[in-house]
Amino acid sequence: MPSFARDKPGCDSLLNKPLAASGAFENVAHLDSLLEVDLQILAACGSWDPVDQQIMNKDYLRGIISASLKNSGEFPTYAEVFDIFEQVKKSELYPAIRISKATFEALSGKIVDWSNLEYDKIKRILITEEEFSKFQDFLGQNKFAGELSYSELLEQYYEMTQ
Repeated sequence: MPSFARDKPGCDSLLNKPLAASGAFENVAHLDSLLEVDLQILAACGSWDPVDQQIMNKDYLRGIISASLKNSGEFPTYAEVFDIFEQVKKSELYPAIRISKATFEALSGKIVDWSNLEYDKIKRILITEEEFSKFQDFLGQNKFAGELSYSELLEQYYEMTQ
């Protein structure tokens, strides 16, 4: 049992229960709201900071649920999700992912100044040299005009490279 959830009222009793999203079997239209409930519970019981919460988002949680359904035919419990995310947080890449998310958040609403592109921050967002090199190629192959936020620019990059 994860130690970080033991000291929080109500968390202990939830650990071995399946995620609230399991209720989507009865009504799939409620899946998004049930995932939101699960994320709120996980963040509170796990003492996750805002960056952890950005990383453990609905898409990530859907992936964990999908893998669990595929492997065991059942929705994961809160304890299983905590264990998975704790393993992710212990990975060698996690500090770089945190920096990437925080940098993206800081740049996302900012308008690109084409004469002074913030390459150092974009490099932190993209994490690897290979990804940054692909981004530079993308910029060279595409002409952009007008106001564009960094999040819009990166969204276009991701769409072109997938």
